Amino acid sequence: MRADEARIAFTAPCLLVVPAGTVHGFQWDLDSTGSVVTIASSYLAQFTHLDPDLITLFSAPVVMSADGSVDARIRTLGHELAWAAPGHRAAAEAGLLGLLVAVLRLKGPEQGAATRPTPDAALVARFRERIEGRFRLREPMDAHAAALGVSQRRLRVACAAVARQSPGEMLDQRAILEAKRSLLYGNLSVADVGYALGFADPAYFNRFFTRHAGLSPGAFRKGIGT
Repeated sequence: MRADEARIAFTAPCLLVVPAGTVHGFQWDLDSTGSVVTIASSYLAQFTHLDPDLITLFSAPVVMSADGSVDARIRTLGHELAWAAPGHRAAAEAGLLGLLVAVLRLKGPEQGAATRPTPDAALVARFRERIEGRFRLREPMDAHAAALGVSQRRLRVACAAVARQSPGEMLDQRAILEAKRSLLYGNLSVADVGYALGFADPAYFNRFFTRHAGLSPGAFRKGIGT
């Protein structure tokens, strides 16, 4: 598995956890089989508010050994999502929560136990959720702070304490991750990738990408995507 610039080897049967925003891809054998469960960040946030221990599950890409119980939970979840029996939505949500807890416990207590989020962590989590939904709009920072109900200074302090980045750096990082994904796995031209990310000027997008990635979008696509 490729996750951002790292390559992670794995042997089946296993479970791969890939956080939102991670540029990733796979090299499969011809007889590879498996299942993919994709969870919207906004939907996942409902579960992490319910139990903060789940926050650590998607903190970084991870490969872990899996047994048949996880596969069985995924099949049951798929079954509930595929039909319209009474209560299937509630059953699917319960099945997803059970799957997340099973994976968290499989990951192990040494990595899994989380403390209750601090006010800074809670604010940064809300900011990350907002970034995920709006990073393509290239909004000014005062708009983000106002939407979160805090001052720009308060947001800067929280991001520095929790993410070791400024709010602007977090926004730019998310845009760069999406640009890399589009360049590696999409068919859009470099200019169209920039337009899709809210950059009206292709030349500015080229400079933005080069400053953050260390090479131009075209060189990135040719050098890493091939």
